[in-house]
Amino acid sequence: MKKIITLCILSFSALAFTQVYDGKNDQKLQIGPIFTNGGAGLYSTYDLGLGKNISVGVAASYLLDKKSVTENGVEYKPDFYDRADVKGRLNVHLMDVLNISDTFDVYPGINLGIHNLGFHTGTRYFFSEGFGVFAEFDMPIAKYDSDAYIDYYDKFKFSFGVSLNLD
Repeated sequence: MKKIITLCILSFSALAFTQVYDGKNDQKLQIGPIFTNGGAGLYSTYDLGLGKNISVGVAASYLLDKKSVTENGVEYKPDFYDRADVKGRLNVHLMDVLNISDTFDVYPGINLGIHNLGFHTGTRYFFSEGFGVFAEFDMPIAKYDSDAYIDYYDKFKFSFGVSLNLD
């Protein structure tokens, strides 16, 4: 019984010292599904810490479940460019500012991609030093092609999944 109690105390102690964002050179990889009006697909991000509360990264997504669009009796089917998106991103990590747990992070940010300029906000929660979960919301601020018939990425998007610590 003493061994079980000691093991439980050590396990909870390890969780207490897990930090979701470590600052400069912190590296995170996130993978999960993405959902938008008109499709669902795969989403991944990579973020690199630049300072105590700032990180930069890249996000990529590809819609698997796609719908064609009919305009004036003509059906437009999505091609690779319509389904794929790649973005550069800048995040501001608020866990220190909001004085919340070291295992939970809130990060708003901006992103610049091949389809639009947008805003995103997300949360991460880490269960251990290397493994956690995330949820992210993304919405466009300005889209590049206002005449596009197929604009899956110029709408509100939601994603969630696993978050991995790479350092």
